[in-house]
Amino acid sequence: MNTSELLRQSWDTLNRPKYANRQWSVRQQEALDIVSRALARDDENRRQSMDPFLFIHGPPGGGKTPVFIDMANPAA
Repeated sequence: MNTSELLRQSWDTLNRPKYANRQWSVRQQEALDIVSRALARDDENRRQSMDPFLFIHGPPGGGKTPVFIDMANPAA
């Protein structure tokens, strides 16, 4: 096996962390629920009446990034 084949194999077998069930704060869960309702396909009229923008603010280290990551998974 040549060097490029070994590199390709190591690239293909990345170590990705497993999904972790997190304990969200009330505000974090509220943001996740808003996105969940926006992605729901059961009531198109309600979905279209929702504001398409969601602004999340907070101090550094406040947990915004994990919330964004958790929002992106069902949206993908």
